[in-house]
Amino acid sequence: MVGNTYSMSESDKPMKNILITSSFGEIELPTEDIYDFINTCMIKKQENDNKVYTEMKNFFDDSRYETQFHAISPHESGAMLKCLFSVIDRDYKVVRTTDFHYKNQVEIPPSYHEFDFGHEKNSLMVKGYIFAEHPQWGKVIMHLSPFSDDFNIELEVFFNPQVTSFKKIWGDVEDYFVTQGPLLKNKIDAKWKPINVSKRDWQSIVVSDDNKKLIDRHIVSFIEYIDEYKKRGLPTSRGVLITGPPGTGKTLCCETIMNVVDCTAIYVTSDTIEHTGQIKEIYELARKLSPALVVIEDIDTLGGLDRREKGNHPLLGEFLNCLSGVGGNDGVITIATTNYPENLDLALADRPGRFDLRIEFGLPDSNLRRYILEKYLEEVESESIDLKKIVKGTEGMSGAYIREVIMVAYMISLEKKSIVSQEILNEALDTVKQLKNNISISYGIRKPLEDIYS
Repeated sequence: MVGNTYSMSESDKPMKNILITSSFGEIELPTEDIYDFINTCMIKKQENDNKVYTEMKNFFDDSRYETQFHAISPHESGAMLKCLFSVIDRDYKVVRTTDFHYKNQVEIPPSYHEFDFGHEKNSLMVKGYIFAEHPQWGKVIMHLSPFSDDFNIELEVFFNPQVTSFKKIWGDVEDYFVTQGPLLKNKIDAKWKPINVSKRDWQSIVVSDDNKKLIDRHIVSFIEYIDEYKKRGLPTSRGVLITGPPGTGKTLCCETIMNVVDCTAIYVTSDTIEHTGQIKEIYELARKLSPALVVIEDIDTLGGLDRREKGNHPLLGEFLNCLSGVGGNDGVITIATTNYPENLDLALADRPGRFDLRIEFGLPDSNLRRYILEKYLEEVESESIDLKKIVKGTEGMSGAYIREVIMVAYMISLEKKSIVSQEILNEALDTVKQLKNNISISYGIRKPLEDIYS
């Protein structure tokens, strides 16, 4: 083991011998020899009492070894431990796994924790020692020790510095993370936790043909042919801003995109961004796992993304740099949604290379409203209904409100123990219009109901 180097202090200077006067004359005791003898006895006792030290010494056959520490943060622990043990299973011969307790004097079994990766769960060691042999690097000991309840883990690696280094050992783990790790082609949030995305395809949501064509060209097909762009030296990053009033299908569209593309997706919301630097970490992860989607829900709610009121904000600079800063953003496609694009800084919202395309999800026209009504009516039992009046009555409503009309109609039909009829659908429409009118008034919009929906 590598020893420490100390500078000599006053206490390190040679000690004077002890002179004892007795009836037999003066007796001089060699103080330093006595000190060395006592110190050696204490060290030997400590070695004998410390079972870890003895086990490690025997494992390395008294040969020289070094140690290095590496901290694994809580949000990384599951994925990185999964990669670590996958590499150990692949490349190492494990001699034994164990742990020690009571000041390292008693041997006990290692501790495990079950980590959820969305598509699977794995029980992984979080505390203990792995004694292993590598065909090229010889004997290696890895010690895992959590120092927080959320599994902030310290990894200590012991190795022979003449044949390997910590950089080589951990480099294999990082390579595995990028090529075969559990986050690859998975759907996660900003804290690396798996998210459940509703299974959707283009048949399950309502999107205009024009918008679907843009989404396919700039996102879905772009990812499919990303290697072709790379071969020709063209940019392989893309930014798409999806705007529109609440309830117009922006979130449903993002869920559909995450389902139909074959790549990693990182879903970012305001409640997962806790500090500056986190946006940078998200994009670093996306680049490692590229091609990757970064989906930012309601980007205007993250705060600090408009300089017109409060001047520069660290989060804005972070976004600008991540989207088109030095070093590129190869293989990363950003999709951001917002109800209020006017609240975004122009350097973010109106700049090719950051957000190259803006897709507007406006309120549906009469043809799209009819399609939405017909689609949702298929989900309930109904009589033959003339939708002409309903289509006109839903003018100015988002897709979410139109679906609510069908939902309320179904609730009324259950109350009346009937199927959805023309009369029930008319009643449901009046109920939802009144609800929307009340909400408008509460926000200070006092237009008469007939003016809003005429």
